[in-house]
Amino acid sequence: MIAKECGDLEDELEIVAREVHELRAQRSRAMRPSSLASMVHGRLSMPSARLTFHISEEDMKRRLGPSSGIASVQRFKSAGEYAGTR
Repeated sequence: MIAKECGDLEDELEIVAREVHELRAQRSRAMRPSSLASMVHGRLSMPSARLTFHISEEDMKRRLGPSSGIASVQRFKSAGEYAGTR
C-alpha cells in the first residue's frame, strides 16, 4: 500500500519536474536578445526632431515650481543614491 503511494508520488513528481523544465526552457527562449528585440521592434525608436523639445534647467524650475519634487531629486542626486542602489 505505502509502496504503491510512493510510486504514484514519484510518477507525479517526474511529470511536474518535466513541466517545470519545459516552462524554464520557454522562458529562456523568450528572454533571448533576438526574441526581445523582435518584441520591441519599431516601438523603441528615437522621436523625430519635430517632436523633440529642449528646455533649460531654469525653465523647468520656473514651469514646475517648488512643489514639483525637483528638490527631493537633487537631495538623492547629491547623496549618490539612485533606484536599486540601496
